Amino acid sequence: MSEAKPLELEDDAFDAVMANLDNPEQAPAKSDVKVSRFPFSVDKLMKNNLVSQTWKRLSGSVDVARFETGQDEFEVALHKICAGGKTPKHDHQGLEYTVVLKGSFSDENAVYREGDFLIREPGDVHQPMGAQNGECICLSALSAPIKLTNPLGFLMKPWLRINPM
Repeated sequence: MSEAKPLELEDDAFDAVMANLDNPEQAPAKSDVKVSRFPFSVDKLMKNNLVSQTWKRLSGSVDVARFETGQDEFEVALHKICAGGKTPKHDHQGLEYTVVLKGSFSDENAVYREGDFLIREPGDVHQPMGAQNGECICLSALSAPIKLTNPLGFLMKPWLRINPM
């Protein structure tokens, strides 16, 4: 530091600094960047048109938007349960992987919130219900269709349009 030489300033440097204090630059204009409520990888799939851009009604409480992933081992979809809505009680004929992206839901076993990840296997019978305070959106991958447990489930299934795979 002792070897540093003083810097020569222009005669009007002080006046320029004072003028900038009196007339600050305008804040940059707001960006047109859209903030998403989904993780980056889900947004990327949506932007690449690999997901149906419209929600399809499964039942009075549940909507689905299916992904086209180029494979047939799993059906991958977003599921939306309306506030306080219930899904039909069902069993799993294969594996189901689910991550909660927005909101929360509960079933007979627990309450699941944003970021929770769960795995269902055959024999895991449950009836998910959306939280009362808002809709719940989940990303799910199913290896086989669900099986409605209601004795009249075989009659209800076509009406509910639940047809994973």
